[in-house]
Amino acid sequence: MEAEVDQLASNHFYFYSKYKQLTIPDSKTKSKSGRHYRCYRDSEESLIFQSFNFRTGTAGYVFFGDPDEPPNRVIKLRKSFPISGKMDVRDFNTHELLGVITRGRKFYDAGETRIGRFVDPRSWKELFGESTVDAIGQLIFGNVDAPGGGLSRFGLVIDEKPAGYLDRQRLPFFPDPPRRTEPHRAGAVFKKVLPQKLGSALFDITPPTGWKLAVKPEMMPKDLDLLLLGTLMVIELNNW
Repeated sequence: MEAEVDQLASNHFYFYSKYKQLTIPDSKTKSKSGRHYRCYRDSEESLIFQSFNFRTGTAGYVFFGDPDEPPNRVIKLRKSFPISGKMDVRDFNTHELLGVITRGRKFYDAGETRIGRFVDPRSWKELFGESTVDAIGQLIFGNVDAPGGGLSRFGLVIDEKPAGYLDRQRLPFFPDPPRRTEPHRAGAVFKKVLPQKLGSALFDITPPTGWKLAVKPEMMPKDLDLLLLGTLMVIELNNW
């Protein structure tokens, strides 16, 4: 089923994160624990941006280039966030408002006109009815809980039409070089005596788990940045 959706979507984006000590660009505090995100287009060779995310007033610092340089965007929780659930996407240098993201998985332009939203798979049929359940709808049904809580699949809706999906899955590449390419000696022995699927699951050297965003080409919004930053915060807030 996923292959059917991917035939519709020529735009694939992959998100990977690690929890680590991160520098806070505009703070006297040198570092703090947070999530380091990387967003790729199609492969590990096409890095779009990196983001340092914290559960603070400034929820994310987004870098289009080197993270050792000042960030390009910031994602700031509004003072009304506990009630409104709104976050502002701003230019780091000029503080210009570029868009709005909400805790309810919606993203808007600077004028707060809604661009799109991510929805719980369980609401997909209610939104579009049986007659419009296509390959995307079929993929995101059967909602699965993600480790640590939250969801592992979302449907993407743009202009109130099915536009794609966001799915937690094993990445098709290694964001970081693997420490080894073959299992250690004991692992290699066990792999030979165990059933093939179990042996492979336990001892194969495989890429880590991340998130895949696939978008129908005709449904791509003009402001790709807001779509990707909206996706970033869906992932980040999913386990808050």
